[in-house]
This record gives sequence, structure tokens and C-alpha cells, in this order.
Amino acid sequence: MAHAIRLATAALALTAALAATAHAQTSVESGLAFYRPAKIGAVEVTPFNLVSDTRCADPDLCLTNDSVVISVFMDSDRGPQAMNLRLGQPRRVPGGFLMLTNTGVAPSANGAISIENYRLELVFIPDRSGPEGS
Repeated sequence: MAHAIRLATAALALTAALAATAHAQTSVESGLAFYRPAKIGAVEVTPFNLVSDTRCADPDLCLTNDSVVISVFMDSDRGPQAMNLRLGQPRRVPGGFLMLTNTGVAPSANGAISIENYRLELVFIPDRSGPEGS
């Protein structure tokens, strides 16, 4: 139940961001591996670290909030910076918002997941006013 609520909250956040920028073009990068750069919207990102993946294979047995946090190196017209992205939570970046929407790998009942198995999906949602508005 808690997992469903978190997913619904993430979906609402994405819907609100998309509604605010309906006329702008959203960019999606799917299947992105760690250490591979990708140009998405107004930024170039390279995922370089899995900070945490506390998702549980059986939500009925989990007592903690499950989440995924990754670190990315981002380069834009404002220069390079490192930042963390949390699954389902938009993060303001130059020109809009960047969000991790999928890990490409299901939670494991057997413990840790090898970083090589992740195939990330990132979404760039342009700011309504363009790059100057962020």
C-alpha cells in the first residue's frame, strides 16, 4: 500500500510538471547505463554512483520507505555540477526539471543488485519560460 502511495505521488509530481510546460517538448532517455553520458534536453548527464536502493521485493514485508538515489554529473550552459536524483522526484536544472523515472531493474529478494544491471530512464521537462527561467 505504501509503495502504491509513493508511486501515485511521483506520478502526480510528474503530471503537474508536465501540465505546467504543456507546450514545451519533454525529452526521455531510456536504457541509460551508469558511466554513460547522455544529452537530454538542455543538459548532458552521466550517472556515476548508486547512492542507495532501498526498494523491497515484497512491500508487505518492508518496514522502511523504499527509494532509489543516484548521483549524476551534469553539464549545462551554466557549467558542470554533481547532483543526486531520487526516483520519482523532479529536480530543477538549467532550462527545466530532470527526473529519474525508472531504474530498469526490479527490486531483488536476494539482496544487492549489480550496478551493471541498471538501465536508467531520465526525463527532462523544459521550463515554460525556457533556459532563462530556471
